Amino acid sequence: MRITQSVLAVLLASFLVGCGADVVTLEVTETGQAGGLAIQFPGMGNFGSSLGQALSKKDINPKDVDSMKVKAVTLKLVSQGGLTEDLTFLEELTFLVSADGLDPQVLAVQPSFSAGDREVHLQVTDDLELKPFLKAGGMRIDVDASLAFPPPDLVDLEVTFKVRVNVNVV
Repeated sequence: MRITQSVLAVLLASFLVGCGADVVTLEVTETGQAGGLAIQFPGMGNFGSSLGQALSKKDINPKDVDSMKVKAVTLKLVSQGGLTEDLTFLEELTFLVSADGLDPQVLAVQPSFSAGDREVHLQVTDDLELKPFLKAGGMRIDVDASLAFPPPDLVDLEVTFKVRVNVNVV
């Protein structure tokens, strides 16, 4: 009897591993620039295609996504040696996620920047489900930013979105 229970337990465990949910963490990194009158923040319209590429690299079909949530957003000033030494040219920054037919939702926000901040971890909206945005198509990230002053030189920016994806594995 004990052997039969052990065999059943192994078979059940194998079945549960073979189908169900798998969790994958993706990093989507976008670049942009700011300076003078030109501001092109990273992560804008390319986010949907970059996310699609990241899913594809992990062999994930978007139709198999059960849940998708951003767990961290990092903004980094990658330029060095210029006049702009930190991110204080920004007063506040908000990333909004939107898609075809869906209202924009706040994804992450940085309410202020301090002297010396070259890299900041934005406050991510807890439990914001991105699957409806993925399913709707045309998923993008929009930026609402207030500038304290335009950077005197052209600076390179990088934003990284860490995305947790639950995939239905069959």
